[in-house]
Amino acid sequence: ETMRRDAAAHASASGGDPPAAVTYNMNRLQGFDAPETFCVTLNNSGQLAPERILNRFVYHHPVYTPQGVHARARLQDISGAGHIFYAGAYWGDGFHEAGVASGERAAAAVEASAP
Repeated sequence: ETMRRDAAAHASASGGDPPAAVTYNMNRLQGFDAPETFCVTLNNSGQLAPERILNRFVYHHPVYTPQGVHARARLQDISGAGHIFYAGAYWGDGFHEAGVASGERAAAAVEASAP
């Protein structure tokens, strides 16, 4: 079990062991109103009861290279050309917040380019 039994002690995320393991309480993060608590656990499936696992996924974060970092600096040169706008976490540090910020910039550019 990766979340504390006392629901009052639940956070949206709870660290685990090894240190890179974490469990996210999706009911709290996504505002689910469900009789079950849905959690997403990263790097700690060995401590989970197999019958409680709904699905397994393998994710990979972007790998940054000097060439890729250089290409990111050219976003303003390519985004908008042919009315194509680019957005994604890879235009920043690869985290969710960078994806949101990138999407907001792309949406603003689309609005600004509208006739």
